[in-house]
Amino acid sequence: MTHYDVLEVAPTASAREVRQAYLAQARRHHPDRAGVDDPGALAAHDDAMRAVNEAWRVLGDPERRRAYDRDVLDEVAPRPFVAFDDSPDEVDPRDLVPDEPYRPRTARQQARFRFGALIPVALASAAVVLWMLGVVFSSSALMSIAFLVFVLAGMGVAAVALVALAQARSDEGPVTHR
Repeated sequence: MTHYDVLEVAPTASAREVRQAYLAQARRHHPDRAGVDDPGALAAHDDAMRAVNEAWRVLGDPERRRAYDRDVLDEVAPRPFVAFDDSPDEVDPRDLVPDEPYRPRTARQQARFRFGALIPVALASAAVVLWMLGVVFSSSALMSIAFLVFVLAGMGVAAVALVALAQARSDEGPVTHR
């Protein structure tokens, strides 16, 4: 909380406005004028009056106010963001020359790979359905088939991963040792 907040004035307030705000706050919080008998409330007014007096001590003196504005308000006010480095963060793979990784694939190659990647998902789904049917009908034959289909789905996942690695390897081009 700044001294301006204590006196309830804007940092751009004139010296006269600051003085008027100080007098209003002093009248409101002075323990003798508060008219309360509760020791807790009296202590709160006493603390508030101390804060009001400290704010007036700083803001009432033009030299101290300038120093306060320079030292405190500059820390409180948000500073604009300034980027350390304006260069782009990453290279877009589509901007690379053809002999670098991530060459574009034709639409047919992309469709074939996507279809191939869905086969293990379909097999796993079929294995779950077969397993449930085997449980419902108490058929060990259906559960055995479900297990075999699930194993095929796992092999399909491994195959998709190996195909993706092979494509990435072929994108890198021939390996040259220097």
